[in-house]
Amino acid sequence: MLVGVTGNLGAGKSEFCRTLERFGYRTFDSDRIVDLLYKDAQVLSQLEIAFGEEVVKGGAVDRNALASKVFNSSLSLKLLNSIIHPLVRDRIARIPHYDGIVFVEVPLLYEAKMQGLFDKVVLVRASHETCRKRALKRGFPEEEFERRVASQYAADRVEAMADFVVDTECTPGELGEKAEKVIARLKGGA
Repeated sequence: MLVGVTGNLGAGKSEFCRTLERFGYRTFDSDRIVDLLYKDAQVLSQLEIAFGEEVVKGGAVDRNALASKVFNSSLSLKLLNSIIHPLVRDRIARIPHYDGIVFVEVPLLYEAKMQGLFDKVVLVRASHETCRKRALKRGFPEEEFERRVASQYAADRVEAMADFVVDTECTPGELGEKAEKVIARLKGGA
């Protein structure tokens, strides 16, 4: 079974996935898939053509330059997504998952229309203020956080589409209990 884990920036997706790993489950992160794609010569060429030489320097993506371009222009963001999302979708579709439950963290799961890849979807959520504090603690400037969240679906909208909702405004122990409940329901066919 392939299970998508989604939620806004700072919602706690990675912490939830680390909790699942402690229970012995395999997890994948679409951001790591993007990291690998950003090292692919064909992808680098596409990005340089689409966004200019300042985005690709020394055979690598300058993430700050790219973010500056795409989070300040909805057209540029759509262009980036049209290049990257099909490649990410293809990589996710090839993840072996027939021998148990496998979780894949995908921040833009619904925005990228990837829900069809997954048997179930878990929305990880926290209040806007909690997400903001977590993002700032990770080094995101406040304006950058607000721009990125504005490019994502609101958690309420995603909640209506997700199979499970996990609120991460809790202790690590409570998050573990919530993860166990999701796992039990998945094993029970919920």
